[in-house]
Amino acid sequence: MTTKVRLDVTDGPTGSISTIELVDPNGGNTIDFDFVDELADAVRDIGPSTSCITITARGKNFCLGGDLAGFASATSPDDHVGTLAIRLHECLEALASLGVPIIVGVQGWSAGAGMSLALFGDILIAERSAKFRTAYGAVGLTPDGGMSWSLPRAVGRSVALDLFLTRRALGADEAHTLGAVSRVVDDGASADVVAELAALIAASSASAVRATRALVHEGLTSSFVDHLGAEARAIRKAAGGYDGREGVAAFLERRPAQFSTTTDESTDRKQPV
Repeated sequence: MTTKVRLDVTDGPTGSISTIELVDPNGGNTIDFDFVDELADAVRDIGPSTSCITITARGKNFCLGGDLAGFASATSPDDHVGTLAIRLHECLEALASLGVPIIVGVQGWSAGAGMSLALFGDILIAERSAKFRTAYGAVGLTPDGGMSWSLPRAVGRSVALDLFLTRRALGADEAHTLGAVSRVVDDGASADVVAELAALIAASSASAVRATRALVHEGLTSSFVDHLGAEARAIRKAAGGYDGREGVAAFLERRPAQFSTTTDESTDRKQPV
């Protein structure tokens, strides 16, 4: 029985949608060893047919970060916190390795590692009253969950250091203006919007979605000239695959495209003519 994290899988036209839900609202969806154990189980259960992953939470807050009471009661706080961070990072690495878009929807507070989890998404949907706080410095700790990597890339070095060192709260509208949040929606609407976006992605070409996501991520660290080469190789591969040919044919014939349910470009499905 899950008490912290739950996984639901629904079928889409070209692949499944894996919904990870934080289900401990009374505990603020805080991150402890039970949390990371259940998150790891959920990640292991995500199959290769998944075309999109969503992360949402029950309750008034998305995630209040690490379980500070557990930190304080640990016999060896350094081992406790360090091991917990490693276990969380293993889950995030496993999720990232799946290569599919991750959509996160947040409400209320996302603090500490909860903010890290929010920023982990490729697309972040925030309710209008949502707030973010790095929080680490307030308790004498340093960032984990990848936030010292993701936050500067989202808002720039100067703003990231402002948020880390002053620990000020960041509202949804400001986060959207800075580029950390994709969309701001009405309170109570984030889960529905996340589901709608996931359904849209799941109806798209799975191979094109994966390749586009990979290009954007690779572009963060490659040179412009190298990236042009990567784009040329990717679009060549897409144009020769089933989905590329079907997509172009469908557009010209003014009909909905019937994309493949596989990301394997070696599919022997008959090519459209």
